[in-house]
Amino acid sequence: MKLVKSLVALVAAAISLAAGASFAQKRPPPDERYKPTDVPLRLWGDDQAPMAFDQYLEVARGAIARSRWKIEGESDAQRAERVRLTAPAEWPAPAGRQTNCLPDNTEGVLLMHGLTDSPFLMRDLGDYFAARPGCFVVRSILLPGHGTAPGDLGRASYEDWAAAARFGINSFRGVARRVHLVGFSTGGALSIYWAYKQAELEVPIASLMLFSPAIRTTGFFLRLKVLPHLLGGVVRGTGLEWSDLHADQDFAKYESFSIAAGYQIYRLDEEIERLAQEPLRMPVFMALSRSDSTINAVDSIDFFLRKTSPDSRMMLVAPTDKDADVARALRDGRVQYFPAAIEKEGVVDFAHTAFVVRPDNAHYGRHGDYANCTHYDNDKDRAKYCACITPSMLQKSCGTPASKEKVVYGENDKESIRKYTLRRLTFNPYFSEMTTKLDSFLDGVR
Repeated sequence: MKLVKSLVALVAAAISLAAGASFAQKRPPPDERYKPTDVPLRLWGDDQAPMAFDQYLEVARGAIARSRWKIEGESDAQRAERVRLTAPAEWPAPAGRQTNCLPDNTEGVLLMHGLTDSPFLMRDLGDYFAARPGCFVVRSILLPGHGTAPGDLGRASYEDWAAAARFGINSFRGVARRVHLVGFSTGGALSIYWAYKQAELEVPIASLMLFSPAIRTTGFFLRLKVLPHLLGGVVRGTGLEWSDLHADQDFAKYESFSIAAGYQIYRLDEEIERLAQEPLRMPVFMALSRSDSTINAVDSIDFFLRKTSPDSRMMLVAPTDKDADVARALRDGRVQYFPAAIEKEGVVDFAHTAFVVRPDNAHYGRHGDYANCTHYDNDKDRAKYCACITPSMLQKSCGTPASKEKVVYGENDKESIRKYTLRRLTFNPYFSEMTTKLDSFLDGVR
């Protein structure tokens, strides 16, 4: 049994995307949220004859309403609103433009969230695309295993996620002439996956917009081709599949993490590596943090430099432009540098989780009701945890925070966690600058 536990701990350390959090392998307690629900993974129905998108929205919203995990202290009204916010959505072309917006001049935009997230994460970008001049129909999808209960995450495979993305893309048939894929983290990896397999799609892909794309996650053991597969099998066989267990008080994502889901990301990344033999034909916009503790930023830089077209663009946020990999990227005129530390905003570094959320977002923004502090959620760092979280998050074990230490925003790497009282950055101080660059990028997509 000790050997099994050691192997499981190794695979969790290697594959877990909850980078920077303390690791303690354990079986989940007898809590309903760690049990799989009866929600079908493929909510759109038959892959060969899927339902209409408006029906899918109803089905997905109903599944979330029935099966969403319980959050302590949540009122019925709050729960209903949070179901709406976390469900997939559609932003139709504005009513005043609809008479002029026909399938042959309408652009589709598909938003895809990341691992453990929900479509809520992409709502600010959805509002941005819907407000652009011209004819845009914007849609978001729910990746299988998400939005209901953490226990569902271990049921889904990357093939399920890819099938959801295919459904979302093909849903624009007869609605738009082509589709722009907009993906965060896992959603970015799925965008690349379908860009290489677009011959199997019913709607052409116009461009990719990738935010912290999960081209390859961090961890030395992920470089060893056989080991993750062997250890992934051990995890599935033992049922010891949780690398982190938290209160899951963030209504928009799971805070507990299933190793089985991390293993599926590894499988998806392997498939992308197999497919990516030639450069992509469509333009790519990529936004990336050099300090990302979840995905391997160097691999993403390499992918952009070697596999994207001349009309592609990158927004690279880094602590310094003197870093060897950053300097190498900046020799390419398609890449623009932004400093990661913004002293006047209390930002010491840029996190994986930052790019797609506006600073004024009511949940993840600077003055939002949630702060990502799970890296302190243990007995040793309880004082820092209580100082880090927001007043609306205060737990019985905290009471009124005793510490008056200044809270800063950044990436949850070990040095920053030790040095500061650190909230993982969940909003983008450069959101306005980024959308200006997206405007320029989209204007150039032919």
